[in-house]
Amino acid sequence: MTGPTSIPTQVMELFEELNFISSVEKGQKICFKKRYYVPAESWMGAFYRFMDGETGFGGATHISRVTTILVQTIEGSKGAVYAAPLMENAIAFRKALMRISSTYDDDAKVVAILKTCSIELDLKIPTEMKIQYGLPLRDAENHSLSGVDEDPSKLPSPPTEIHLLAVDDQPHPPPPPPPPPPPKKV
Repeated sequence: MTGPTSIPTQVMELFEELNFISSVEKGQKICFKKRYYVPAESWMGAFYRFMDGETGFGGATHISRVTTILVQTIEGSKGAVYAAPLMENAIAFRKALMRISSTYDDDAKVVAILKTCSIELDLKIPTEMKIQYGLPLRDAENHSLSGVDEDPSKLPSPPTEIHLLAVDDQPHPPPPPPPPPPPKKV
């Protein structure tokens, strides 16, 4: 650092990495080693990724490390000159995690890592910012509160008694019966 308003080099490097990851579009895969994106369904993209030694698991592991650094930096940034831009980058990164997760829907191991990153980051982003930027809401036990998990287009089925037990371990009475039909006119 060179002065009281300078941003530490490590934080600048984190901003650069967050911006790179956050720029991925839905349906693209990231090539971290040479810093480019390829269409997920492209045979040439698959070939380039193979030649560069890129894998979904390797990318997810890298994203997990970035998430850990981001969370630690958020925790240490209270009152810092870079706190607001850091949170803006965290929100863009969180949205990118949603896009990346949808690209890897068929790879359970990658999705599990990315969801863990999402949960870890969700606990650091203030609720009012999640609402403002359309991010999924979770409570302290990581239950979805917004009814939307990673992909906003995947709405959950209506809650059942079993689902409610899984969420809060409290039994709930069955829903009330539907109202009786209106009387028939004769």
